[in-house]
Amino acid sequence: FSLVYISHSNFFLINKITVVGNTIVTSSEIENLVFKEMEGKYFSLFPRNHILLYPKKTIEQKILSSFYWVSNVRIQVAGKDSIVVRLKEREPKALWCDGQMTEEKCYFLDSHGFIFTPAPSFSSDVYIRYFGKVSGESLGNFFLPERFTKVTVFVDLVKERDLEPLTVAIDEYGDG
Repeated sequence: FSLVYISHSNFFLINKITVVGNTIVTSSEIENLVFKEMEGKYFSLFPRNHILLYPKKTIEQKILSSFYWVSNVRIQVAGKDSIVVRLKEREPKALWCDGQMTEEKCYFLDSHGFIFTPAPSFSSDVYIRYFGKVSGESLGNFFLPERFTKVTVFVDLVKERDLEPLTVAIDEYGDG
C-alpha cells in the first residue's frame, strides 16, 4: 500500500509542461493534449501523470499524428513534477495542388514530400507547385513517396541552369 500512496503524492505528479521549438502549433494545444493523455490511472491504482509512469511514447506518437506541422517530438523530464516537450516543426519546401493544373486547392509540402497543411493563395510564385495524385487522404500523406527527393534534386539542377520552373506535373503513372 505504501507504493500506491507514494505514487499519489503530489510531489511526483506532473503539473507543469514546457513546450519549446514551436511557432505554428500553440503551446496550449500541446499542453492540452499531453494532460489529456495523462488522465486516469494504470490498473485503477497508479496515476498516469506520475513522473516515472507517464506514457511518454504514446504522447509523442499522439502529437505527431495530431499536428502535421510537427516533424519531430522529444519529451524529457525537467524536474520532479515537470516535463519539457521539444518540437521541430516542418518547413514548407513546395506546394502540392490537388487535381488539375487549373485548380488552386494547394497544400504545403516539406522536403520529403509530406503534405502537412493547406496553403493560402499566393499572388506570386513563392513556391514551386507540384500537381499529381496521392493515394488516400491528402493531409498526412506523401506526394511521390520514395521519389520526391529525386524530383526536387532534378528541379534544383534545372534552377542551376538559370531556368525557373514554376510547376511540375506528374501524371497518374508517376512519370510526368
